[in-house]
Amino acid sequence: MNHPRAEAIAESPSPLEAHFRDWHHSIVAKAYFILRNTEEAKEIAQEAYLRLAKQDYATIQNPRAWLLTVARNLSLKRLEKLHRQSGQDIHEMYDLDDDSPSPQEVTQRHEFSQLVINALQDLPLAQREVIELIYLQQLTPQEAARIMGKKTNAIYQLTHSALRSLKNILTQENTNPASARALS
Repeated sequence: MNHPRAEAIAESPSPLEAHFRDWHHSIVAKAYFILRNTEEAKEIAQEAYLRLAKQDYATIQNPRAWLLTVARNLSLKRLEKLHRQSGQDIHEMYDLDDDSPSPQEVTQRHEFSQLVINALQDLPLAQREVIELIYLQQLTPQEAARIMGKKTNAIYQLTHSALRSLKNILTQENTNPASARALS
């Protein structure tokens, strides 16, 4: 007869399994935010978890921040490699067409969401990244600073300038309906 406590211990997931279950979506989203390619983002996340499995857990204070940092660095390396292979400008290479429906076919809320997504793509990588970490991943400025390899004050300044740039982009698009960034 099995002891209930032994069964509970045997059924509990390893720390790596728990991290995967809890953070996999965030890690893939981080890589996707940089690469804008789902398959590549999944490969990056897989590589980040493989690297975590090889690490001594005692040396890692914040495994989530560590995984996000590894995913960021791997994504940037992959982006540089793709850039070198193609010979194209990175911005041209990743300026994806927007397949969303025309404004006449969508609600006002969807239109605004699409404007924000498009405006985010116009931001420089560092500004996009800080917005993603602070507002989408809901990390603290200190955690974002560790992931991005910057000081906390720099993160505050970068967040401020990113929000200001985002506001300017959205203001321009709202005042110029015939802008080059049509939603259809």
